Order: sequence, then C-alpha cells, then structure tokens
Amino acid sequence: MRYAVPIMKRQKGGAIVNLASINGLVAMPTGWMTYSASKAAIVNMSKSMAMDLAPFNIRVNCVCPGVINTPVLADALACRGVTREEAEKIDLGHRGMIKRFGEPHEVANVILMAASDEASYMTGSTLVVDGGYAVNAEKQTAILGRARFAPTTYVATFRATPESFPVPAAL
Repeated sequence: MRYAVPIMKRQKGGAIVNLASINGLVAMPTGWMTYSASKAAIVNMSKSMAMDLAPFNIRVNCVCPGVINTPVLADALACRGVTREEAEKIDLGHRGMIKRFGEPHEVANVILMAASDEASYMTGSTLVVDGGYAVNAEKQTAILGRARFAPTTYVATFRATPESFPVPAAL
C-alpha cells in the first residue's frame, strides 16, 4: 500500500482489497491467538484506511475467507491423516451452512467484485466468504489444528497500468 496509495491519489481514485480471514472476526480455540489477532488487525486497518482515503476517492474493503481448498489446506489435512471429505464432515458439521470447503475462485470473484467499479459505493466493508461458518461462531472449533500462517494483505490497483506502478529496487 505504501506504493499504491500515492499513485491512486495522483489518479484521483482506486480500490484496495485487503485479505484477512474469518479468524479475524471470531475467536478460535487455543493456539490461534497470534494468527487471529493479525487478521483482526487487517480487518480494522481496512476500516481505518477507508476513512482516511475516502476523501481521495480511494475505496478500501476487506475480504475474510473461511476454509478454502488450497495446498495449505491439503498439507494440514495430510498432517491430521484425514481426507477432504472427512474433514468437511468433522470440521464443518452443523456449523457450516454450505457443507463444503470453499474454492479459491469463489474468493477471487468476491475480491474482483470489491475492486471493480461495480462496487463503487462500497468502502469500509468486510466481506465474509465462508459458506456461513462464522454465523455459528459460538460453536467454532479449530479447523486446522494448531497450524499457523503469516498474515497477508493483497492490494488490487485498478486504473493503474504496469508502467505507472514502479516496483522498488529493494523488492
């Protein structure tokens, strides 16, 4: 965001979509404190950024996925010795309204919508893409055991061309 925001200010607008997790919205059992805190920080940072950047016509929203079928999930399930189908029954059980893990394209579509001009009146929003899992937050249990993952923020910069988005030599 350090490099994207000045460009967006010069072009008089843009959209930033931060990626957090449902763990930033609901408490998880023992072993998830640091991960959950980092994701909650991204959620609230997004809201603060939305307030700060609205005068520049820059929208900021946050997407919070639930359990998504990625290689990280596959590794975690292998460590537990369960198949995806078994994990969907065990981990989602009565908690998930949609009785399956999400797919990456389902999260990507929400990110694209939030970054597009179709969402031109949306800023400061937190979009939960979890098949209804967080609705039953009081009944949550750890999905991936005690695995820990680093916080991640993605920036979508529409209207900026590759030429107008310099990559610092340090990267």
